[in-house]
Amino acid sequence: MALSMEVKKLTTRVAGVLVLGVWLAAAAQSADTLRRDAITDAEVARIREIAKTEALGEILSIGPVLTSCPCGEGAGCSQSLNLLTKRGGRTGFVRLSRIAGQWQLGPLMRRQLALSKAKEALRGVPATTDTRRQGANLAREEQKLAGQLRSCQ
Repeated sequence: MALSMEVKKLTTRVAGVLVLGVWLAAAAQSADTLRRDAITDAEVARIREIAKTEALGEILSIGPVLTSCPCGEGAGCSQSLNLLTKRGGRTGFVRLSRIAGQWQLGPLMRRQLALSKAKEALRGVPATTDTRRQGANLAREEQKLAGQLRSCQ
């Protein structure tokens, strides 16, 4: 019993390190530039508020503020950052965008989170005609989102 608990802890640590490594590698390869000024306490408070109200989970890390945005966020987006979050035992990234002067979930991230939530709701549900149809609709929405993201690059 104790050994399996240690293995679980080690696996969680390794997964966190791998996720962090991927994040750092992606940031290093990015053409985005870092904002000159450090993130402010007021911005961190707003980011924490977003994480709480949007049920994003525990914030493990707030990435650097970039002076660019994904093209799908619109012309009003001036900056972006990634959050490393943990929810339900899973770690993941959430991108926040500064749109019209306010940190928020941008339209692309909101759509991606909605798709993830819908997929999670279908997990473990017995396959019926209705759930298959829902799964197919989700797959189409994911393809649209992926296409939109590819067209931005």
